[in-house]
Amino acid sequence: MLRFLASTLPASRGATIAIGDGANDLPMLKAATMGVSFHVKPTVREQVKVAINERGLDTLLAFLP
Repeated sequence: MLRFLASTLPASRGATIAIGDGANDLPMLKAATMGVSFHVKPTVREQVKVAINERGLDTLLAFLP
């Protein structure tokens, strides 16, 4: 779905962010330019570029260009 949206919307795939909280989200997180795990187990956290395990999603703002 992420790849489809990136190909049909004005934003390029190089400008996609996906946020997930479980192993079922890994394909989406890996397809995005920036995959962010939010309060997940270590096995999922190890497979993404950004992991937020404390506080809220506002922490993500520090990673955005």
